Amino acid sequence: MHSTKHTLSLRPLLIACLLAAPAAKLAAVDMGGVAIHGSLSGTAAYSDKYNYYGSTDKKVDVIQKELIVNGTYRFENGLRTSAQLYAYELDGYQALILDFANLDYSFRQEFGVRVGRNKLPAGFYNDVQDLDQVRTFASLPLNFYTRTFRPISASDDGIAVYGNVGLKQAGNLDYQLYCGVVNPLDRNLPLMKGVGATKIDPKSTYGGSLVWNTPVDGLRLGYTYQELPKIAAVIGVPLDIDYNVQVVSAEYSRGKWVATTEFKRIRNRSFIPLFSSSSVTSEDEWYAQLTYQATDKLGFGTYYGRSFFEGKGVDNDIAVAASYALQPWWLVKAEIHAMEGINNLGLAGDTNIGATDKRWNYFVVKTTLSF
Repeated sequence: MHSTKHTLSLRPLLIACLLAAPAAKLAAVDMGGVAIHGSLSGTAAYSDKYNYYGSTDKKVDVIQKELIVNGTYRFENGLRTSAQLYAYELDGYQALILDFANLDYSFRQEFGVRVGRNKLPAGFYNDVQDLDQVRTFASLPLNFYTRTFRPISASDDGIAVYGNVGLKQAGNLDYQLYCGVVNPLDRNLPLMKGVGATKIDPKSTYGGSLVWNTPVDGLRLGYTYQELPKIAAVIGVPLDIDYNVQVVSAEYSRGKWVATTEFKRIRNRSFIPLFSSSSVTSEDEWYAQLTYQATDKLGFGTYYGRSFFEGKGVDNDIAVAASYALQPWWLVKAEIHAMEGINNLGLAGDTNIGATDKRWNYFVVKTTLSF
């Protein structure tokens, strides 16, 4: 979404930073009140059977490289401006994106307005998926937070209102309501290849989120909703698609432990003008995750994810992960996935023609330098 082709490969920059990392500490920049932060990361993967987000079938492939630079500035009157550039390579596709850029003013705790390119809430972690330091896993649950759906779910150009409402002894409630537009997707995106589309133009989107910070210490419950009505698409034939996503979330933190579970329901209503016919398909996703931060440097995690694709069956994903901070600014992660199901192989940008074996394994290693 909002991307331009980016011809300069991130691979030389990634290698240079990794070589320089042991000798130089990366640091944030603060220039006249402008705080600039960022990160550089590389993700390598291997599968014993399939290509998944890259050429991973029985070989190691650097499937994703990311460079993130963001900055914020707060004016004396309380107005805040922030922006983020996101350059990435995923499964051979390269892009440089203005990920978000907005003006934000909070009139009071209960009411604020954000205008510009805004990050979208979807579950607890969609709008913080770039903050690699806050989670143990190299990636968010694979089917639940699918990498290739980022162009649709990451941000929009529009307006959002938000706030925090106190509920006295019942805790407090964070809310956000938004509406905006989403630009047409680049036809070379992995998502486009995965679904066989030559055109996807989402146009408008709207939705919101509610998070109840309960009176139980460490427990929060959430609900998010997103609607993309009248997506103009060409997938073999011209289509009009209504895309609806709802997510219910729960998270409990206690000491060094964090337990999370989320359920997502996706509904697609497709109308084919050529034949005056319509169809509705659904997809249900669910996962339960547990992480433990053993020390300031070492963390462990595991999750079980289950996806039900209407008419196609079920995918299962059991994952175990570990993360280690070589330095406060240098993080290394490794994880293993025992997969059962092949419904999302196509959505990863590689159809794996002839795939029949539903049991396969997937290994991921990621390193991130932050400043």
